[in-house]
Amino acid sequence: MKNIKLIFFSMLIALSVLTSCQNNDDIIDDMANVTQSAALQTALNNLDLIVDDEGSLIEQENPTGNLVFDFCFDFVYPINLEYNNGTTVEVNSFEELILVLINSTEELFIVGIEFPFDVEVFNEDNDEIEIITINNEEEFLALIESCDFNQSCECTDEYDPVCVEIIDGNETILITFPNECLAECEGFTEEDFVDCGDTSCEDECPQEEDPVCVEVTNPNGNTEIITFLNACFAECEGYTEEDFIDCDISCEDECPDEYDPVCVESGGQIIEFDNFCLAECEGFTQEDLVDCEVSCEDECPDEYDPVCVLTNNGELEEYDNICLAFCDGYEQDDIVDCENNECEVGAIEVTIGECNDDGTYILTIDFEYENPGNEYFDLYVRNNELLGYYLLSDLPITIENFELSGFDNDYIKVCINDNPNCCNETEWDPPACENTGCEDNCPQNEDPVCVEFTNPNGETIVITYLNACYAECDGYNEEDFVDCNPSPDCYEYGFPIGMTLNGVYVNVSTNEEVDDYLDLGYELVYPIELIINNEIILVYQGILEGAYGPRCD
Repeated sequence: MKNIKLIFFSMLIALSVLTSCQNNDDIIDDMANVTQSAALQTALNNLDLIVDDEGSLIEQENPTGNLVFDFCFDFVYPINLEYNNGTTVEVNSFEELILVLINSTEELFIVGIEFPFDVEVFNEDNDEIEIITINNEEEFLALIESCDFNQSCECTDEYDPVCVEIIDGNETILITFPNECLAECEGFTEEDFVDCGDTSCEDECPQEEDPVCVEVTNPNGNTEIITFLNACFAECEGYTEEDFIDCDISCEDECPDEYDPVCVESGGQIIEFDNFCLAECEGFTQEDLVDCEVSCEDECPDEYDPVCVLTNNGELEEYDNICLAFCDGYEQDDIVDCENNECEVGAIEVTIGECNDDGTYILTIDFEYENPGNEYFDLYVRNNELLGYYLLSDLPITIENFELSGFDNDYIKVCINDNPNCCNETEWDPPACENTGCEDNCPQNEDPVCVEFTNPNGETIVITYLNACYAECDGYNEEDFVDCNPSPDCYEYGFPIGMTLNGVYVNVSTNEEVDDYLDLGYELVYPIELIINNEIILVYQGILEGAYGPRCD
């Protein structure tokens, strides 16, 4: 299998991750009609099984080289996907989809898709690849169920190829399976097999070495030279004598030795050529040329390690790091003492407010600061857990629901954003707040009741409560109760879901991961989305088995 070319799109993903806490409107546009989709999660999880960490198709998992057969279906691009932070990205090819998949993290991952969209599937009745439209989540779930991802073919690795002919559009194409078992696993029979025409270039061409070369444009838009053992191999791949070029000619041989620099951008990098001829020889055009002048901010790392210089008029000027100073033309001898212009966070003043019904309390904090070098500060609680980041200009700030730490003293630490060396911390006696919510007022006996409502997306959501007291505490009454399990089938998780142990939080995406973490003592984080009979149910208490039947494994 050929490696998937992913270079150009990787910068988009990297930028989306870097700016997940910033304004990323220039990278990913908000779009309408995007719906969170459990079916998409299942599709992406199974798609992840047929590619490696580099984004290349795993040959053993893709025996035919055709995604419709090796996976189940293929999207008709472009499609619009939604990240868990609410932004969306337009995906224009399978290569881009794989890059989105392999660059997903526990903090940034895909949760939804814009309906309607089209997919290519194989119609066994007429042996034809056809395009169907998926209009909603129910149709998507039906497609995923028909894929039967959990049923794998019990076939050997024996290579004894068989071929079938199918219709793709108006064209008849030949699909090659490594052996008869894999073909039958896809629903074909011996009557469908046709002659594979097994002759290859190696069979047809002599092995004498008389190299010829052709020039092609690769997926990145760059020109590259392909060398064949002899003319027969080149012609077998569809090239003609008119395509042959001198294998020994290089760009340096073809272009003048003059320095008139031009620049292009490729893969997020600025590449400089001594002249336009050399750039053109590498496959770039006049339209690809960009300004060679790169700003210091582009050249230097985004780190705060301040240095100072004296300007020509004797003023002290501070740079965030020495790279920026050098980029502006200063040298090591120009670096002077910043005269204690270091970042400093003063004593933190905390004001304790009233307790809330959920056991939290209102906390107001304020502090003085000098030379922050940043507009924001980060707020941490114990174990260096980030509570959030805030504008310095908003001080003092009030946290409406500050949680009790459970220690004798509550604690916060303030650090200037991107400067872990500019911090201060404080402790104080916490107030005696009590949780007066449903958990304190209701018995803990398990006698589940359910209520049903329709969310803003038009989806029917069923909420399960531990008992009637919890439901009534949330404002429901007996008339609102519905059958918790009208059809006692199995349930599926709406992955990804969260699990926690001793303050450690993880995202899991498969049943196997759930079982592994349960064995380690982790607990599920509620609420959890369950999928039962293609219906999404939101569960708020830890009752799964019995209320919803067994898990679908």
